[in-house]
Amino acid sequence: MKRNKEVVKVSVGFDQWLDKNHYKEKALNFKIAENWQQIAGNTIYNHTERIDVRLPKIFLKINNSSLKEMLYHDSKLLIDNVNDFLSEKCVKEIIFT
Repeated sequence: MKRNKEVVKVSVGFDQWLDKNHYKEKALNFKIAENWQQIAGNTIYNHTERIDVRLPKIFLKINNSSLKEMLYHDSKLLIDNVNDFLSEKCVKEIIFT
């Protein structure tokens, strides 16, 4: 194996490694799930029973029906919050179960 002598930032090299080994989606899934309180806020976080991330979709189980209805109508705002947090346009849809 030939060694690459090019100087690369660790973060760039790590991102390339994630892409090459197909771990990028799993890393993004983990990042969303671990930071859900910061992304969605305390109210949504407290009523979220389960979050399942399968990019480009997020499946949420919300235990409050009125909050679920409100989020259903304002899901674009939540999608934008997730994409802003990730600095990528990864999430396209949120499905409430």
